This record gives sequence, C-alpha cells and structure tokens, in this order.
Amino acid sequence: ASWGNPEPYFRLRVRAIAEWHRLAAEVPSLAVNWCGGLIWDLPEAERDAYAEERARWGHPIRRVSRAEILAIEPNLDLAFVRAVAYCPEEGKINPLLTTLAFFGAAEKAGAKIHTRTAVTGFRLEGDRVAAVLTDRGEFEADVVVNAAGSWAGRGAYCSVSFWRATTCL
Repeated sequence: ASWGNPEPYFRLRVRAIAEWHRLAAEVPSLAVNWCGGLIWDLPEAERDAYAEERARWGHPIRRVSRAEILAIEPNLDLAFVRAVAYCPEEGKINPLLTTLAFFGAAEKAGAKIHTRTAVTGFRLEGDRVAAVLTDRGEFEADVVVNAAGSWAGRGAYCSVSFWRATTCL
C-alpha cells in the first residue's frame, strides 16, 4: 500500500484495496490480478523499517528470498536488487479493461454512456448540477461524474465550483 506515506494515506490505500475486492465481486468482468506487490528499491534498513511500521498498522509485509522474488517476478533483474519486501494483499488492474468493465456494468444497470461528446456547460438548479450541456444536446442527471481526466479543470468544467457542488464532479 505504497511506501513513504503517512498513516492516514496508508489507511486510505488499504480501504481502496478493500473496495477493489468489493467491486471485483460486484462486477464479474472486472479483472483484478491479486498478485501482491514487491518493494525492491529500498536499502535494507529502510525496507525493514517500512515493514515494521506497516506491521504495527496491521498490513502484512514480509521479507522475501531471492528464490521467492524470482518465483513472484521472474523478469526482475536481481543485479539491481538489494532487499525486497512483499505485500501479498496488493494487486493490479489493466486501466482500459477496467474502464470497459465499468462501462458494461453501468449500461447493464441502465446508464447511458456518451462517448466523443463535448461538454459545453452545465445547467444549475441552486447549488447542484441538474443537467450537462453538450454538443449533442442537454442531458439531465441526478448525479454528474466528471471523468475527464487531465481535462477535468478546463473549459466548461471550470463553470462549476467543485467544492460547492452537491454532486460528485
């Protein structure tokens, strides 16, 4: 659950791992690989301190031998590895396949996905977004999710104060 971060950030990461487990059960097409995570870029003393700190926080991390490293990640070049810790509870996802799985689950639940549609503004009712204005018309919604990635703060998205809106942007 990411080294070098304070305990509150660590707790958020642990909760996120639990949410991925819940989502994987809820969305069967979601392919999560619960392969664990190797931490191999820390000097031995730092690795040990990290493992001890996480153990106090209830997160299992253990030292692994060179043979175990190669069993977990056979392509890791051990010439650059000094000390390794293994976090068995961690995993990974493919972002594209995950997005497609979420799209499929949302559509199955009745959502309509509008791709290649430019947002031109919002219609507000009080302090909430009531509709999204686009180059393909207006779409009313109970909840609006801003999934514009690096464009989230540009153009039409700037017309709503993120901290004042009652919807998730």
